[in-house]
Amino acid sequence: MLSKVNLWFIGVSFLTMVSILLSAPESNQSKSNSKDESNQAIAALFGPVVSSTSRSNTNSNNQNSLFDSDFWKEGQTSGSYPDDEKSAYPEEEPEILETVSEGNPLNPQTGMPYTDIQMEQFESLQKKFPGNSIIPQRITPDRQDQITRERENMVAVQQRMTSKTANADDITTFYDFQMKGMKDRAQLLDYVLDQMGKDMDDDMKSKFNEVLQANKRNIESLENEKRKAIKEATGH
Repeated sequence: MLSKVNLWFIGVSFLTMVSILLSAPESNQSKSNSKDESNQAIAALFGPVVSSTSRSNTNSNNQNSLFDSDFWKEGQTSGSYPDDEKSAYPEEEPEILETVSEGNPLNPQTGMPYTDIQMEQFESLQKKFPGNSIIPQRITPDRQDQITRERENMVAVQQRMTSKTANADDITTFYDFQMKGMKDRAQLLDYVLDQMGKDMDDDMKSKFNEVLQANKRNIESLENEKRKAIKEATGH
């Protein structure tokens, strides 16, 4: 006959086992949901990458590949985020069927604002890559003030660069700003190729690699220019 202690131990063990079994699927489901959100965010940002991601956003306003924009063709940017947000397809005005809140940035593929659902999906990428300037984020009043201050500071730095009065800090700020968008873009391209490269067709994978390599070459070139400019300004 089992004692009360043994019965208590068996009962606790059973409840613990049940708790583990019930929590495991939730954990797996949470990881699966997180991956799905990241894939959907990639589809919203890059356009169709592989068939599984392109199907996930059939109702969203991103039917054209981001490679059609000059921002990706050139592999470079004049700042940390492309200033040109005009539609790559001005003759098309797709109907937005999903909610769009004030402050949602424009999708450079369509010239239309990203939807709230897409902005939520981008949050999963922002958690993976905090500070990445390529991932769209809402333009709040505080964020707009920050952008304005950064641009005013860059104008002042550029003026000192032009007049040959820039110091080493100015030069570093100037070139780091130029490289910011390139490095952030390369970070996302590396991620996409790592996560989805095996599922891409050869043409799409080749395009991603071409843009990635173009960014890396431009970054290396700017790093060399920065070192040369600092040496000229400081004499060493």
